[in-house]
Amino acid sequence: MKPLGLSIAGRRLYVPRCAKANHPENTVMRDIRDDLHERLNAIDLRYADEMRDYDGKREALDASHRTCIADLTRERDALAALLDLENRKAGAGMAPVLKPRILVPLGDFLITKAAAYGAVTKDELRTEADAAGYPEAKSGRSFHFVLMNIAKAGKLTRLADGRYAHPSPSPALGSLFGPKQEEEADMPTIM
Repeated sequence: MKPLGLSIAGRRLYVPRCAKANHPENTVMRDIRDDLHERLNAIDLRYADEMRDYDGKREALDASHRTCIADLTRERDALAALLDLENRKAGAGMAPVLKPRILVPLGDFLITKAAAYGAVTKDELRTEADAAGYPEAKSGRSFHFVLMNIAKAGKLTRLADGRYAHPSPSPALGSLFGPKQEEEADMPTIM
């Protein structure tokens, strides 16, 4: 396209060349390239502003994070030093820090032990629970309450000799409990 010498409001006009005189392309069209350049420059400025804002916010967040971590580290070190001082005053030296143990509910523990060991007495279950650190094992009433609720729910079966057994042993532990379930189906039950 070759520009004509015409201009409207400071914009150059182009007239496309076409073979037909009445063709719609023979009309004078305004050159929008300058407008597109202006819009592109405006977008570039907005893009640069957004990146500058993002970088500023990220730096502020990083600074806040570093400050928070430094404060927590100082506080932790101060508390550890205070604990060390108190231990030295008590003559105990540095006491080891023990992680708290997470215990499963006592009922689940008893069911698991009965499934693993087979038929067990109430005293054997209480000894196992006490060794694992359950405070209910020291209280006979609380332990008995939990054991009776499990038995009433059918999760443990009380045998005739007073021992407790898991009602349906797992296949992996089947040899600990005697015959497999297929063989038990053929055996008559005595009750």
